[in-house]
Amino acid sequence: IINLSNINNSFKEVLTGLIATQQRSRILYVTATDYQAQNTARHLQKILGEQVLYCPVEPIHDYFADVHSQEINHQRLVVFEQLLSHQPLVVVMGAETLLKKQLPREKFQGLAFSLAVEENWDPVSLTNRLFELGYEPVSQVEARGQYAHRAGIIDVFSPTGQAGSRSEFFGDMTASV
Repeated sequence: IINLSNINNSFKEVLTGLIATQQRSRILYVTATDYQAQNTARHLQKILGEQVLYCPVEPIHDYFADVHSQEINHQRLVVFEQLLSHQPLVVVMGAETLLKKQLPREKFQGLAFSLAVEENWDPVSLTNRLFELGYEPVSQVEARGQYAHRAGIIDVFSPTGQAGSRSEFFGDMTASV
């Protein structure tokens, strides 16, 4: 643990960049606020590139609003997904984010799954699992966190993906992904 609280802000970022390149390990950089975390992550990304991840504070939903953006949930899931890899990372978050209770790593890993050609999957069970994981059932997939099921085809747009994917089934056998 290194406390950088008494160091000039720009020097903190340079020092963190030096530590990250020399140690090749994971670094958790905690700021006082989420706003500071966002700015720090942006500056660190200029030094370290994609090795830096910003974990935003969990959104507070206005339940009277008609539309809720999934972008913050996407950002958070990308961070959690990257933490499952064993790559050196710098994760930047505000103190409020750090103090929020999160899903245990083992449970998060247990929820993740993938499909491969010639695997046995019951399409109905798969759509039920997607629904239980919080995916939104739609007639046509257009955004992250959605899925569509028509006959032997299931389209899914992962919350951390850049594009949707299509799986075709022949009975319970995955014919193509």
